[in-house]
Amino acid sequence: MARDIHELEVEFAKNPTPDACIPLCEAYLAQRRYMEAMVVCKKGIKNAPADVRGPVMLARIFLDQGKAPKAEQELALAAPKFPNNPFMLEMQGRLAVESGRRDEGIRFLQQALTIDPSLPNAKAMLTQLGAPLPSPTLPNPTPSSGVPALPLASMQAPQGAPPPRPAASGPPGAPPPRTAPQLGNPQQMASTQSQGGPGSQSGPPTAPRPMGASNTSSVSRA
Repeated sequence: MARDIHELEVEFAKNPTPDACIPLCEAYLAQRRYMEAMVVCKKGIKNAPADVRGPVMLARIFLDQGKAPKAEQELALAAPKFPNNPFMLEMQGRLAVESGRRDEGIRFLQQALTIDPSLPNAKAMLTQLGAPLPSPTLPNPTPSSGVPALPLASMQAPQGAPPPRPAASGPPGAPPPRTAPQLGNPQQMASTQSQGGPGSQSGPPTAPRPMGASNTSSVSRA
């Protein structure tokens, strides 16, 4: 164990980040070397103030020494910086349970598991307390197109709705199609003759003779 701690100390001296700080603090706590764990933890917090693992470890060091009020004070200072963080909520739950506030601790632990259902310590504590585990929330299913699926009722047409209008044959605002002029219109032919068209004669047009009528003048002349 001493050799392992020495290796962790060398690693932390080379790279004082939370990744090297937390294993060294846990090794110190296993041997009840609280002062050394506290010194290393505070140095790790100074180098990485945005990492929640530092304040959580510091509260754990105080709690393992039996200094629950001091641990709670450290968490109260750090909790506003890490809202809704599952590791912070888990530590707050453990501290509340060990301080005799069972219901408050259960609420913290359930909130932590709601955010991160993979926390083994929070699950174990709730099981020991006989408290139910929070049920995971299911997200709204999303189709492959990326658009959230609508309920079936919203996709059905309302009762008594009028039938859809047929689509227009042309683009909006387009003029109506022109109709071809009719051939053989008597008025158009008369107008063409009056304007001096080929084969036109002066004078009013003669009315068309009925078909099948006999030519009286031709018979009399014969």
